[in-house]
Amino acid sequence: MEIKKILIIRNGAIGDVVHTSGLFRAIKKAYPQIDIDYATSYVTAQLLKDDRDLNEVFVFEDYTYKYFWSLVPIIKSKNYDLIINLQPQLKFNLLCSMTGVKTVKYKKDFTKHAVENFFDTAKKIFPEMQLSDELELTNYENHKLFLMQKCKELALRKNVVFNMSATPQRQGRKWKVDYFKELALRLINEYDCNIILTGSVEDKELTSQLVNLHDNIYDYAGKYTLSENAAIYSMCDLFISGDTGPLHIASACKNPICIGMYGSMPISRTGVWGNNHYSISASDKMNCVPCNRRICKLKNAQYNPCMDALKPEVIFNLISDEHMLG
Repeated sequence: MEIKKILIIRNGAIGDVVHTSGLFRAIKKAYPQIDIDYATSYVTAQLLKDDRDLNEVFVFEDYTYKYFWSLVPIIKSKNYDLIINLQPQLKFNLLCSMTGVKTVKYKKDFTKHAVENFFDTAKKIFPEMQLSDELELTNYENHKLFLMQKCKELALRKNVVFNMSATPQRQGRKWKVDYFKELALRLINEYDCNIILTGSVEDKELTSQLVNLHDNIYDYAGKYTLSENAAIYSMCDLFISGDTGPLHIASACKNPICIGMYGSMPISRTGVWGNNHYSISASDKMNCVPCNRRICKLKNAQYNPCMDALKPEVIFNLISDEHMLG
């Protein structure tokens, strides 16, 4: 059967959706005649709307069985030849089954990087596609001119983005505020750069602890959407973060260089994808790294020993040794 139109479903975290871009870009490059639709959450749809390789982006408005049942005739009316279901939960599998559309299902494999895992889900269906060494988002380009005018400080000097937030469900992804403070001042003193703080409104409690340290520190947390933040990242030189969605967004922009700090999560699974990025962990200092646990068995506290072991001097020395800021 000739495949002319497909639907991709992924409703997970921000980083997961960014990681699926390797799959749909590969399909579109190898089979440009195929129309690709994508179904996801409201938040992650911001990253995919108006993407050059996607035909339509649909938002799940609810997650009840009643709502999913109402989606069946809508999906049928789209005349899809294939559904690539990258969401492994039972509810999504039932939805695909009820449509009667041929479906390939994602199965999580921790021996593979997430980007490869998503890609391999459909490789047998699309044997000619090839996985790129780089991820790419496209719709942030629409916001760059507006943000260049709005954020004039970005043109003054080199820019380093700090993403200080991390999901509360994962202790081993969060770096100490005091570490961010120390690194910010060292970078400013050495390179006379800007420190750009990004995040959601909920992150203001974190970013407010840095913003008054120096005139070169700017707090953008809560001011911009996900796609606008992506545009900001693309105008910066360096991005530093734990293993979170914004890190993976930044890795899919043309700039910046990304440094991902990893505690409990294995770099082999969610390390920063791309040739010019760096993923570092304290695996040489702690034999339990990575454990992939949500809650540390050694210390049930706000910060994990594995993230504490990544001292600011480690990050600073990496930046210096690799000449990331000139």
